[in-house]
Amino acid sequence: EAFGVIHEQTRRVAEVMNEMAAASEQQAGGIHQVEVAVEQINEVTQQTAASSEESASVAEELSGQSEELRGLVSGFRLSSSAGTRREGRGGDPGLAPRGVASAAAAKPRFGAVAPEAPDRRGLASF
Repeated sequence: EAFGVIHEQTRRVAEVMNEMAAASEQQAGGIHQVEVAVEQINEVTQQTAASSEESASVAEELSGQSEELRGLVSGFRLSSSAGTRREGRGGDPGLAPRGVASAAAAKPRFGAVAPEAPDRRGLASF
């Protein structure tokens, strides 16, 4: 009878040890999943930081370009005919470079050449 009690207790200890081993495996799997998630978070954080740096660089470049454009646009003024605005493909006749009576009177600079008449395919050559 003493051997039966010992045998039963040994079996119970073995069951408890098997349950502990299974729980340890589950914990190890959970820890691995957490490690993978942390690695992914680190990668996304690095990508976000790189994107932020790139966006800041592009924003700075755009700011410089907008300042340059603002300087170029400041060279234009509204002419006296600006009140009679006409819609069309030719642009707004009320805008003219400073010192020029109308946009049509502006002469090409830097050796600009006006395009010739369109060829038979409808394309203009320069």
